Amino acid sequence: MTSTNHHQFSNGAVKPIAQLSQIFTILTICTLSFVLIFFLTSHLPPTRFHIGLDNVWFDADVPRYLCQIVDRYANDHWRNKVHPLFSFLSYPIPNLLTILQIDLGIAVRIQVALIPAVGMGFLFSALKRIGLMRLDALLLTGIALTSSSSLVWFAILESYAYTFTAFSIVLYLAARDANQEKVTLTHWVTGAVLAFSVTITNLIVALFTALQSQGIRRTMRIAILAVAVVGTLSVMQRMIFPSSGLFFLPASVQGEATFFVSLSVERIRQVLSILYLGSVVMPDFTQQVMNGGEIVLSVQQASWRQAGVIGLTALGLTATLLLTGIATIAMAYKSRLQAPHDGAFFARATGQDALRLSVTGSVTFLTVLHIIYGQETFVYVGSVLPFLLILLGYGTLAISRHSRAGATVLLVSLLLSGGYHNFAHWKTAVAEISALNAPPSGKALIRKTCSFVKQF
Repeated sequence: MTSTNHHQFSNGAVKPIAQLSQIFTILTICTLSFVLIFFLTSHLPPTRFHIGLDNVWFDADVPRYLCQIVDRYANDHWRNKVHPLFSFLSYPIPNLLTILQIDLGIAVRIQVALIPAVGMGFLFSALKRIGLMRLDALLLTGIALTSSSSLVWFAILESYAYTFTAFSIVLYLAARDANQEKVTLTHWVTGAVLAFSVTITNLIVALFTALQSQGIRRTMRIAILAVAVVGTLSVMQRMIFPSSGLFFLPASVQGEATFFVSLSVERIRQVLSILYLGSVVMPDFTQQVMNGGEIVLSVQQASWRQAGVIGLTALGLTATLLLTGIATIAMAYKSRLQAPHDGAFFARATGQDALRLSVTGSVTFLTVLHIIYGQETFVYVGSVLPFLLILLGYGTLAISRHSRAGATVLLVSLLLSGGYHNFAHWKTAVAEISALNAPPSGKALIRKTCSFVKQF
């Protein structure tokens, strides 16, 4: 065998091995993520959130989502007007598992853990494609898994884990495009449909991300096809779930104005702090009494006074990596603007430039949206988390150019300090909601919802 043939044989043998190694790594990430989140759900089972505790967990709506799973005819499906296909997304798996004689509570917990576990696999794949070493990408995925977003929102029955996973898939497609790997129109339509299926505003993020690599014409085709697919499926969903809302009716925007808030400097500080830091490191939470006398947990004040040395260390490391990532992107933009354009200044960005635009544009949109929308900003941190991790990834890359070992040490330190701090705060929050687990009031019991959540 000649040396050339031997070299070709070696390359041909190594490639499948590398692919198998990559698949094994992703499956391991998904499995470990599933196990951890499933364990967390044992402390926050869906049946803990009866009709009287629907907003206590940082303004969550667990009983409504539980009704969408257990009762096809429940009035709660009306909220599909802004979560277009959520009944289709949440109903099949638990009910299929119950047919297999699995307890409904366990079946719901399996689904709760499965969704973000898939998202973690796609997030890792996206992080790898921005140029990170496998170890650093694994550490960043671990940081995402032990973040406040994951502990608080991915271990309960809510829509936020679905958005996290949909955005992780969209970022994965953008990262593949950035590396000139084949991404078809079908892939992008599927990503846009998944994002749109969870929440209507998610479509804007998906299309903006697609725009950077696909151009205006293809993105318009993606938008038309995504809306057509979701529209058709939402009509089919209405046939199966009679009270299901339809996103394309004028009535879908009714009532949403009540979620808008007044703009102020303090509001901006809170939102920026919670989205960019509180997504990773859990802020101090307090009990607040709502107008109806309902007690809810809240972190809206965005303070870390009770964080201690470990929590403040995690906060400082997050800020360091984030600011380094933002500075790296800003310098890349500056270089692009200063480069000669030969009359093509507005030419579409390519490669990592396109991915950087996707990330910064999406984060900017989500930030502006939640500055004006949503009383409890912490509710939306899972949406920002995938993009934030990519920013932390760019920060890691910048630091690793000076010291690879230094960058890895920073990530290990953040994983350990952030994980410890977040678990401690999460356990305290679980204890708080356990102490509030009183029987539902008469006012709560007369609410128009399924009887299932009134029985425990």
